[in-house]
This record gives sequence, structure tokens and C-alpha cells, in this order.
Amino acid sequence: MAPKTDYIVVDPHGPCPCRSGKTTVTCCMAADGSFRVKIPSPNPAGEKTGYAHPDCYLRKTNNCSQDMAAGAYFSGEVCDLLRTDVVAVDFPWDEPERPAAVHGEDINSSILCNRHHGPLASLDAVALQAFRNILDAVAYVTMKSLATKTTLTAVSGEGLELWLLKLLFGAYHTVLKTEDEAVLENFLPLDTGIFLNALRSGALGAPRGLYVSRFQTLSIRNRVSAEQTNPITGLWLRIGPLELELIADPVSLDMAAVRGRNFYRPSGIDLIGKKRNAQIHLSGPGFATNETARLAMTDIRSPE
Repeated sequence: MAPKTDYIVVDPHGPCPCRSGKTTVTCCMAADGSFRVKIPSPNPAGEKTGYAHPDCYLRKTNNCSQDMAAGAYFSGEVCDLLRTDVVAVDFPWDEPERPAAVHGEDINSSILCNRHHGPLASLDAVALQAFRNILDAVAYVTMKSLATKTTLTAVSGEGLELWLLKLLFGAYHTVLKTEDEAVLENFLPLDTGIFLNALRSGALGAPRGLYVSRFQTLSIRNRVSAEQTNPITGLWLRIGPLELELIADPVSLDMAAVRGRNFYRPSGIDLIGKKRNAQIHLSGPGFATNETARLAMTDIRSPE
């Protein structure tokens, strides 16, 4: 009999839902039969250095290296994906009437020391696999086929959140290093402690975290920050037809209204098609007991 978690049933000897190519029992299943997509540690290994590099935005850890990182902030595969129309990112300081202040794929790693850049780079593979699993699930539901089987894939919700924090903080500190700091005038200051606490504990504290839109009309972006007095500290993300938003600091937000309009850290996303469905399990303690986001792919229409 297959072990059952609070939210999915998996075959221990079948292919792991994370799609690593391994069996579940040798991949994401613990000894007690619980299922959780494993992610690498985003924190530096070894003893604390006691050094705070003045140019590293994680210098408050006093655990920096003497040398700064060089090259791209993200892996080549992630940069390539961010350049496409498949994945779109907007930051709260971006304004429709003028070009974006920064593009995710163009962020340089010179805002981190090597000691912090290395472990955070491991989150790129986590995010890339999450994107692929989500996009493949959407393709399966919407493709022309006689298939009727419901598929199950798994992504690390906690890993995706941490990667989105990496994206947010990287973009923010990139803008701070330029002469275009004026774009942040109406934006809430970004507290590095939010990222540090998330890295230490492996998760954002509620009500911070990942929100999935209940609405399926792509021509209207359903941002939880709409009509708020101050812009949120976070970012908006589209993966294929799915709209997500990361809230890193909910100051001034009406959280009751936010949760009424969006799924908060769903334990899964059920994509409902005309002939077949796909289930995307979001793994992690913060996602374990939350509701499932049921999204009808038949209601989606392209931007006008």
C-alpha cells in the first residue's frame, strides 16, 4: 500500500513525482514514508567567518568571504528562461509607462560575496525544475490528445519561494547600485533580515509567502498589491498561464482581502482541462495543510 501524506499518495517504487528520474523511495521519500521534495542548503557550509564584506548584501550574517562573486547572478539555463515570454517577472517599482528598472536575467553577481553566491546558486536548479514541471503540466492539460489520465508532478514550494526571494533581493540591490535609485522612492525599504530569516529557517513566516491567483484572465493581472496605499515588498510572476505573487513584507496590506482573492501557499495546484487534468504538488512545511488551488485551463485566454 502506498504511503499517504496529508496531501498526496505516492508509489514508493514508482517514478518520483519531482521527475528526477529516480524512484520515489530513493529520492524524495523519508524513512517514515513522508514525501518532501529535497532541496540543497542555501546557506554557506563550515564555520562562520566573522567577516562582513561591505559590498555583499548579506553582510549582516558576518559570514562573508574576502572575494566578491563575478559573472551572472543566475545560471545560464535560468537566464535563458527569463529572456522568454514563458516566464515573466514584474517588480513593484516597475511602472507601465516606462521600461523596467531591471531585468532578472541581467542581474550581475557582484552584489554577493563568493561564500553566499555559491549556496544560493544551487536554488537555480530547484526553480528551473519547478518551472519545467509546471509548464509540462500545463502543456499536458491543454494539448490535443486522447489521453484522459490525471498526472502528478511535484515541486518544492519552499525552494521556489527562496529562489523568488533571491530574485527579488538581487533586483533590488542591483537598482541600489545604479544611478536610478529614484525608481525606489515610493517603494517600501527592503529588509535584508527577511531573507536571512528565511534562509535560516527554510521558509518565510506567514502571511509572507507565495500566492496563486484565483483568476484566469491573463489580460488582467490580479496583483494582491492593487489599490493599496503602498506598493508591496515582493514581485509578480507568470509561469505560462499561471499567475503567482511573492509577498515578502505585508506592511499596509489588507491580508483578509488578499487571501479572499488568492490562494495562499497552496498544497497543490490542480489544472482542470476539457479532457484531462494535472496535479502539481507544492512541497514544504508551509504548504502542507493549505487548500488546493483548482484552476480551470478552459477559462484562460491570451492577453489582448
